[in-house]
Amino acid sequence: MEKELIYSTVIRNVLILLFALLILWFADNIKSNLLLDSEMELRKQVFDGIYAMPIDEFEKRDSGAYYNQIGRDVQILSDQVFEGALKIIINGLSISVIAAMLLYCHWMSFLVILIFLLPLTINNFLMPQKIGECQERSMDTLVRMTVKVKDLLSGFFTARFQEGEKQVSQSMYAHFAESAVAEKQIKRQANLSAFIANASVTLSQFSGLFVAFYLMRMEQIDFPQFVLIFQLGMIISNPVVDLINAVILIRFSRPYIVNTEKILSEHEDQEGFRLEKVCKIELADVSFIYPEKQRCVLKKFNYCFERGKKYLIVGESGSGKTTLIKLLLGTLHPSQGDIYYDMVNQQELSPSEIYHHSAVVPQQVYIFDDTIRRNLDLKGTCTDEELHGIISKVKLDKFFAANGYTLDTQISNETLQVSGGEKARIGLARSLTLNKSIVIYDEVLSGLDPQNAELVEDLILEDEERIVIHIAHNSSPKYQDKYDAVVRLAIQDNSGEQIDDDLV
Repeated sequence: MEKELIYSTVIRNVLILLFALLILWFADNIKSNLLLDSEMELRKQVFDGIYAMPIDEFEKRDSGAYYNQIGRDVQILSDQVFEGALKIIINGLSISVIAAMLLYCHWMSFLVILIFLLPLTINNFLMPQKIGECQERSMDTLVRMTVKVKDLLSGFFTARFQEGEKQVSQSMYAHFAESAVAEKQIKRQANLSAFIANASVTLSQFSGLFVAFYLMRMEQIDFPQFVLIFQLGMIISNPVVDLINAVILIRFSRPYIVNTEKILSEHEDQEGFRLEKVCKIELADVSFIYPEKQRCVLKKFNYCFERGKKYLIVGESGSGKTTLIKLLLGTLHPSQGDIYYDMVNQQELSPSEIYHHSAVVPQQVYIFDDTIRRNLDLKGTCTDEELHGIISKVKLDKFFAANGYTLDTQISNETLQVSGGEKARIGLARSLTLNKSIVIYDEVLSGLDPQNAELVEDLILEDEERIVIHIAHNSSPKYQDKYDAVVRLAIQDNSGEQIDDDLV
């Protein structure tokens, strides 16, 4: 009978243990899935936030900084903040249960162990702030190092042929050294914090043994309570250390949290645009001075661009062609004067609304690593028939057919071997997939042979529905009479007066 009782007890305890292990396994899986899902969702939101930024804000930083935010920063937030928050909750509950058991045994046991854990709490409040300051400095150095690495690796071809390997390396070594100094400061602070924490944990464990022995000698507790206090004094340090480490990690993550919050706050609502379409853009006494150079590019510039008309903007390098386009697109703001979209001041329109009404075909057309369909119609609003019609209109149908391309063919900058003229026509095709009020062609003829240049310019001049603005320093003279107006910009002297001025 006694053997059966022992066997049943053992079997029951084993089953309880297996059930507990199963619960732990299940809980770990839930935690892992929750953390991974949170990380993926945050990465999506950060990427959306970057893409929602106004262009002028986006261009204030190198793209390497955004790589870090999407990759490194989100990873840190997942590992340190999300998981840290879960650890705080779990270990907070564990400490509460242990504290309750110590109070149940004797209040003195709780008080003595708590006193010896106080240095750990003080360390938690003081050291993370100092380490956080070092972390911010380290993050700045890492960003600068990333940008420099990107720059120097991009210039690999040039450096090799100019035998500049040594000079390039020396330029990089300074950034490596700066990053190492910042990391060493963090390590020193972290090691000091770890020393205080370890000393406090060791003292608290000995204090548990001492107070348990003292209370039993004073007959305040019995032997089972002695064992319980001793064991609780030994294990309470684990959840306390885990809790403090989680808090420290979260405080370390403050710079990453701030940067991520800044990106997420850039996301703006694109609904509720004030204008259904734009029929006229008017510049009234617009002047622009580059503050860093104190050079006036435009001085009291007045002009009106109207729907259904085509404008050619020409001028020497430095005359303000690109500046004028950036002003029209709101990526630069006038130093003086105003720009009106159908009598509405540009300052009253959100960047998203300006982008909504404008299409830009740049000199260097970028090909995304995606299908032809997605490259031509990023918004996804065109049918296959409409896309085939646009491809035919820009005279790319024969090129695609000759290479066996379909709308679902995967292309990229590396895999699509096309001429400059063909890339320019892909840019034209993109502008035709959207119902934009304004289309701006920025030096699309640059680098094209005369035949392709004429083909592209013919396509530009076919547009009868929108405000068409074409910047071209090498437009053929025989085409200039086909535009409704030619705007000739001139270089300003230091006083802001134009050296030459001619509006046709």
